Amino acid sequence: MRNISFLITLGIIAGLIFSRCIINQTEEKTLSLEKFSADKEVYHSSELMKLTVEIHSSSELKNVSIVVKGINGRLNQKKTLDLNEGTTKISFAYKLPRCNVCGGIRAGNYDLTCEVTYDDTKLEKSTTVKIQQ
Repeated sequence: MRNISFLITLGIIAGLIFSRCIINQTEEKTLSLEKFSADKEVYHSSELMKLTVEIHSSSELKNVSIVVKGINGRLNQKKTLDLNEGTTKISFAYKLPRCNVCGGIRAGNYDLTCEVTYDDTKLEKSTTVKIQQ
């Protein structure tokens, strides 16, 4: 009789655990910076550069900060967005400065960086573009 009571009690506890009545399982929120790219590899002075950022989120996230920067501090754009679950594409556009001494940059390769920040999580990706006169 005691074995039957023990098995019934064990079955009830197992049922409660599996139905999450006792153990509260929280969903872990994950965020990943899937892609950071420019529409071209080579640009010319004063040309419009289009940048694309792809972020994947496992759930809805509020106040996610996306910053793109580079070209000796000339490029520095920020967007703060609420993300839905899934992949989100964010676009940035930047008109390049002239390639001369007065314009402040020289022809050459420039690193661009994308930083995505949410709470204590900071993700970063970089790409390189070439700017010619």
